Amino acid sequence: MQLHAEPAVVIVGAGPVGLGLAVRLVHAGVRTLVVEKNDHISPEWRASTFHPPTLEQLAPTGLSEKMIAAGLIADRYQFRDRQLGKIAEFDYAVLRDDTPYPFRLQLEQYKFVEMATELVNASGLGEVRLGTEVVGIEQRDDAVSVVVSGPGGRQRLDAAFVVGADGARSSVRKLLGVSFEGWTYDQRFLLISTDFPFEQNIPDLCYVNYIADPQEFVMLLRIPDVWRVLVPVGPEVDAVDVTAPENLRRIVRRILGDVHTVAPSLFAHQLYNVHQRVVETFNLGRVALVGDAAHVNSPMGGFGLNSGLQDAFDLASRLVRLLEKPATRQAVDAELSTYSDLRRAVALDHVRRMSHRNTEMLMRTDENERAADRERLAATAADPRAAREFLLDASMINAARGTGFGRPPDEVVTGKAARDGGQRGTRTGS
Repeated sequence: MQLHAEPAVVIVGAGPVGLGLAVRLVHAGVRTLVVEKNDHISPEWRASTFHPPTLEQLAPTGLSEKMIAAGLIADRYQFRDRQLGKIAEFDYAVLRDDTPYPFRLQLEQYKFVEMATELVNASGLGEVRLGTEVVGIEQRDDAVSVVVSGPGGRQRLDAAFVVGADGARSSVRKLLGVSFEGWTYDQRFLLISTDFPFEQNIPDLCYVNYIADPQEFVMLLRIPDVWRVLVPVGPEVDAVDVTAPENLRRIVRRILGDVHTVAPSLFAHQLYNVHQRVVETFNLGRVALVGDAAHVNSPMGGFGLNSGLQDAFDLASRLVRLLEKPATRQAVDAELSTYSDLRRAVALDHVRRMSHRNTEMLMRTDENERAADRERLAATAADPRAAREFLLDASMINAARGTGFGRPPDEVVTGKAARDGGQRGTRTGS
């Protein structure tokens, strides 16, 4: 591949999806520039789950091994009821023949961003440029010009392709004039991190737990250093009141029925709106959208970050093919239109469907419907074949296998090597 002084690809946004794309491109020999309007790498910690197909695709770059060493392996997860306890437990062992990584990896997204930034900057082919905002885009048949504003003033850059990975408020999407269709949930989500020892007080608790309740459902996740607690907050509740330290502690204690009077240590919290939105198209000409710039969803299931990274992996393969030799406008249109169609279908038919289903199930108030959910989940978890089918969806293996990047790369490490690395996580209460 011929390399030029100008980047072949400009990626807008230095979040996990933009940097995941950059990692794949520089690994393939593509000169890549990542521009980020903030003058620092984001300390964002909201997302923390990496599913098997994500680890498969990052393995050839060396990142998966580093992530596993720094993260926490969750080899099972539970659906629970706030009053009745554990309803169903799904063991990832049923996926041992389907992936080298039969688990969810729990790792804060900012740690992944730090690892990816280091890899891109050290590659000799990539650069992460902070404090640089894209303020204009102009397309031609054979290139894209982007106007960036940074510490040195305005600069015009020419590239073969531009990718918007700049989040739900994407400037690239707005410059393209692409609509972002969908809805916003009435309830906001409150995310709290704490070292409160849930594992010592809830029998047989694992690292990933979805806890249904008609009044206040809970998502309870363990990451390497702390627990994360997610609960819904109604639109009528004042943000200042709900995020007051004593109320946050009350929420944490309430998960155990308020039987504990100890004040939990609190490390951080976020209150945010939750959306289900998908763009009308994932590309216009030589400009493509990935991740939250193209689709946002409920966090129930850990699909947002992973589907965004899978956008990036699919797109990376296509850009590499187009850059291997001069591509006609027809070839570019065909390749990127296929990308758009496939990834939009995944966003609608898999990510939106499953994340909305999980959210609705946890919020149910009708007792007959709640009982039916419990019965269905328990029966599915108890049947190895049904459990495998359930986890193929929940782990996003089905979604990944149905798109352009298919099976794991040949370079992926063996399943045993992958499983033997990192912090092994089973049941924290045992």
